[in-house]
Amino acid sequence: MILKPRIWHKARKKYYECKTISYQAEGVLAGGEVFAFTEIELEWPTGREDRSGREVYEGDICWYEESFSFIVRLKKGCFYTNVFSDFDPLYRFKQRDIEIIGTIRENPDLTEAIKPDGTEPLPPWD
Repeated sequence: MILKPRIWHKARKKYYECKTISYQAEGVLAGGEVFAFTEIELEWPTGREDRSGREVYEGDICWYEESFSFIVRLKKGCFYTNVFSDFDPLYRFKQRDIEIIGTIRENPDLTEAIKPDGTEPLPPWD
């Protein structure tokens, strides 16, 4: 399996499928265009799918077992959430019970409603 990141263009506020990353040219080929790394954010796939077969990426907002939502984050090479503690590895959640409901970039309003312990909202996206 080849893991390809998706690209968020900061100014255009749009996702693109990543075709090629070129560190020599300091850019990314996506949608027939080359973007400088300063123009974009790369979001990496987790290698897992949600219950509908959609690939789960860093930055996705997911609904779990019809009970709570969480944001997929990447830290120190591990995909995690902070639902029950500061660091809950994504592999602990059953794939068949995860549903992607949005992304932090396209749906920032969804992040305001996510409260892991019922009292405090999640910290801002890094």
